[in-house]
Amino acid sequence: MAALAEMKMQWREFKHDRPGERFCNQRRRMKNGSKALMVAQVALGVLLVSGGVLLLFIPGPGLLFIVFGLALIAGLSNKLAALMDRMEPKVRRGARALKRWWSELHVVGKIGLGLVAATGAAAFFYAMYRLWFI
Repeated sequence: MAALAEMKMQWREFKHDRPGERFCNQRRRMKNGSKALMVAQVALGVLLVSGGVLLLFIPGPGLLFIVFGLALIAGLSNKLAALMDRMEPKVRRGARALKRWWSELHVVGKIGLGLVAATGAAAFFYAMYRLWFI
């Protein structure tokens, strides 16, 4: 139970860190924290990255799993933590721009993009079916 409470405390601290500094700060906290918790976080990170790679080949949030897994593994690697700190502000800006673009897009445009995405997904699955079963 103490490990879970420590994980929750680390999450709160991580959440309140400034974007662009979070991962290096988290790495410092993990270095000074419990070794058992660090092993558990890295094991969970490896599991998430592995699951994310599998989900890249089937419908699912594969990239999201990979990013969360790498965030947990960043506690071991100075370079990975620094890379994720450099990437976070850029990703946030891109996500904000995409959200703004989507909210300004007309309903017809949203429906059109949905149809294009559905058609692309259907073509992909049909091609996979043809490759695997025929």
